Amino acid sequence: MDLPDDVLRKLLGYLPTGSLLTTASAVCSRWRRIIHHPSKPLWRDSFAQTFGLSSVSGAPKALTQWCARATVGTFVVAHPLERGDTVASIAVRHSMSLGEVKRANGLLSEHALNLRTSYLVPVRDAS
Repeated sequence: MDLPDDVLRKLLGYLPTGSLLTTASAVCSRWRRIIHHPSKPLWRDSFAQTFGLSSVSGAPKALTQWCARATVGTFVVAHPLERGDTVASIAVRHSMSLGEVKRANGLLSEHALNLRTSYLVPVRDAS
């Protein structure tokens, strides 16, 4: 007798992210489908819980390498760019240096921020 997908998803959710992406994904096509479901991938929930994040958007190109090397500082949160925002105001708002803001957003110049609708801020450890 097979467990319903929602029950199996709940059980798989107790596994650490690394185990989900490496071992559990290789068990069978059904488990892989649940873990990597297009609309709500289980690995994303697991990862958010591991790092205490409310959500994770996007996906890395290589999930297993990403998981093995991940630290909270390797991730960013996207924020909408508001009228009048500058690199300096973003740095002050998020307690960052100008260099950190520019590096996280791939900016060579402070003026390049004007071409965007959002900006990225590195995730910091809560401790």
